[in-house]
Amino acid sequence: MSKAIIGFNTAAIKYEERFMALALKVETPDHQFETYYLQAPIVLDLLMALQNRMGIVAHRVAEQGDSYKEKLVAANEALVKNVPQFEMAEVNQPDPNKRIMTLVLKAKEGNFALTAIQQDEQVANLHIDDMHAEFLMTAVLQSLKATGDEEAFQQVAALLDFIVLYNVDLSDLNKMDYQQILHEGWKQRLFSHHLGVLYCFETEEGKKVLSGIIVKTNAAHHSEEEKNIVQKIALLNTGLKTLREKYTLCQIFSTVIPAQPDKILTMEECLRPLHAFCVDIQAKLNAQ
Repeated sequence: MSKAIIGFNTAAIKYEERFMALALKVETPDHQFETYYLQAPIVLDLLMALQNRMGIVAHRVAEQGDSYKEKLVAANEALVKNVPQFEMAEVNQPDPNKRIMTLVLKAKEGNFALTAIQQDEQVANLHIDDMHAEFLMTAVLQSLKATGDEEAFQQVAALLDFIVLYNVDLSDLNKMDYQQILHEGWKQRLFSHHLGVLYCFETEEGKKVLSGIIVKTNAAHHSEEEKNIVQKIALLNTGLKTLREKYTLCQIFSTVIPAQPDKILTMEECLRPLHAFCVDIQAKLNAQ
């Protein structure tokens, strides 16, 4: 079922003082209402999609100036007038059949559709104007923040700017064990480029590159944003945490892996350049 959305409201549901799910209530032009429930991984997918559309809106503002800004203000004023109110049961007794299991972004010109597959296998297509993306994102983040579950809020906020595709053990370059993290194509296309990252540690044998990742991000290469992302991964990644307990992380190296826009690289297209980058960096470290 396809639905144009003219109003949103969000509420966080807690269990034992921890965030459990986000209730999202929507209103259609014929004043019909529907409430959906999103657990943390789906909330993250939603926020990534909204952040992407917000970037497109920012580009349009830069291109079109005041005329587009006026439309943006009017669109948000209309949303404020159409905030649907929750009934108590929608928050206290959520319908498990309305839990969203999968979310897919389908982008169009000026708007986007979120295809939501529910637990009862029903499919809802929610059509949202690009100019509404920031309003909805703000509502979601405010609801998460209001739970007081700072850990859940920070975990979601920390993962918006990138996705990790591969974790690679580089302690033995002859075999390069790796773990692939699968992401749907739509999510990979939210990010502009592939980045190969090497983590170098102080070991008994000197400086050694022991771990690498392939990540997709929109952060400019060598920017502060990129530096923050690769450092954040060092703190969050389970394998890197284990290495940091044994050795001192001393340097991080990164390189952009060339690819055509929107191309989803294969495993070989990702790992072969990472291997070559590692060989080059390790040779330079050995020569110091």
